[in-house]
Amino acid sequence: MADDRYEWQRLASRIRRRIADGEWAVGARIPTVRSFVESEKLSDNTVTKALAALADEGLIEGRVGMGTVVIATPESAPPSTEQQLAEALQQLADHEARLRALEQDRD
Repeated sequence: MADDRYEWQRLASRIRRRIADGEWAVGARIPTVRSFVESEKLSDNTVTKALAALADEGLIEGRVGMGTVVIATPESAPPSTEQQLAEALQQLADHEARLRALEQDRD
């Protein structure tokens, strides 16, 4: 079965797995963009997008003078922006349904 994900998603998955497996513990520096470009044979943009996705997930962050550092494991990371948005949208839909039910009861 072919992997239909974009290359940046595959790289993000490989990095996420290495963090989950403990290869890079919380507080550890991960390789630079340039290192990933050379070792993975990918473009700067692809690597940057993968790292940005992992930062959005709360797994890594760039620190001035230190590079990119692991700040959480996949199990301990806070919900991603997409997850938070999905949860908020579901809560709004639930509230809307309750309001409609109340309006129907009033009529």
